[in-house]
Amino acid sequence: MWRISTVCGVLATTLLLMGCQPDELTLEVYTSDVELAKNEPIEVTATVSFSLLGEDQEGLLDQVSAMAIPYLSPDSEFSKSKATLGENLVIKTKIPMGTRAVLDTYLETNTRLLAIELEDETAYIRETAALQLFDESISRLNFMLGLEFPAKETQVNIISDSRDTKELLAIAVFVDRKPHLIFEKSLARRDSVSLIFKGGSDSVYSEVEPQWMLLP
Repeated sequence: MWRISTVCGVLATTLLLMGCQPDELTLEVYTSDVELAKNEPIEVTATVSFSLLGEDQEGLLDQVSAMAIPYLSPDSEFSKSKATLGENLVIKTKIPMGTRAVLDTYLETNTRLLAIELEDETAYIRETAALQLFDESISRLNFMLGLEFPAKETQVNIISDSRDTKELLAIAVFVDRKPHLIFEKSLARRDSVSLIFKGGSDSVYSEVEPQWMLLP
């Protein structure tokens, strides 16, 4: 959930992030959970990926990962791997989904960085107050560290497990690599679709926050 960068030191220690955004945020959303989330908090699986350029000689990745634990679900998993020019960090966690009232109650006793907020039939990915606290915390570790959403690419996998057909509508989205200003699709039971929202500065769609609607 974090893009990290630091300045070259006297000993040429370098950890350079290409911006402050995660490369990718992937969410798994089931249609039946959306209905339940109107009355109770539902945890949604979220996977966040980062690419780092350079070698983390100071161990900042491990330090930031440890600092993130109180802000994530207890079952969160961290994995690091070597890339051609640096390192990759992948975090698998869970974030809550619900109405504003449901989320407010949930977040009183559960600290999370992101949430899916339902406003009537529309779903939005929201930053929580904890995100700013975490950002300030890692900035104290190193003033060049930071965190920024939305990710360069947000992928929302909508899986229909409802008995009745659902009508899906999304704005400024890519589906099967094709851009759609407005995307509409009927989802029968066991149907699924992957919505790709571009958050990079090179995309005209980055001006529109990720959002989608599920209608009866």
